Amino acid sequence: MNTLTKQEVFNKVWNRFVVLKKPLSFVRVKPSNVICCLMRGAGGAMDPIGMFVPNENYQPWMDEAGGCTVKTFLTELKNQGLLEQDWTNIFVTHQKLFEELQEIHDDVAVFVKPRRRLGAIAGRLRKLANKHKLVVP
Repeated sequence: MNTLTKQEVFNKVWNRFVVLKKPLSFVRVKPSNVICCLMRGAGGAMDPIGMFVPNENYQPWMDEAGGCTVKTFLTELKNQGLLEQDWTNIFVTHQKLFEELQEIHDDVAVFVKPRRRLGAIAGRLRKLANKHKLVVP
């Protein structure tokens, strides 16, 4: 099992959302206009959990399992008999980091106006890096 370090996880998330300016992964549910975050969305959008699920292992139920918290996702992986696979180890090893990354993604998607999302996610990720003693790339 070759798991990425916390720094490597952070770098990948920073690169996707701040450097490459990839979109956050969410949908607006009609008619209520409620925002629902997704692991995988339209046009290749992904959230921090979805980024680390290999394409060959992604299954549509994963979006339904969550909207999701990392704990819910891990519980569902266990229920599906997938928790022992190598690719899931990263979520167990870095559960707290993924919880915080997911919270940043979801908060920015739901509460920040589109034109301000890039700055908001960059600022929140910088604070997270400082908290975990990580280096912003």
